Amino acid sequence: MLNSGTLVCNLHLDQVPLLPNSDEAACGTCSSLGDVNNILMCSKCGQHYHGLCVGLAVQPGMY
Repeated sequence: MLNSGTLVCNLHLDQVPLLPNSDEAACGTCSSLGDVNNILMCSKCGQHYHGLCVGLAVQPGMY
């Protein structure tokens, strides 16, 4: 689902179906799903990372 090209903001996470295998979206650095509001996906390799784990903290209002 996350590799489909669909981007969903944190205001609409309740409209996203649960991932059948949450390991697919686990952070490549800490290996946990953790805070899904701060999961980023690399557009080159498709791996997911927490912004904080790779030094790219996502803060409200910053895009």
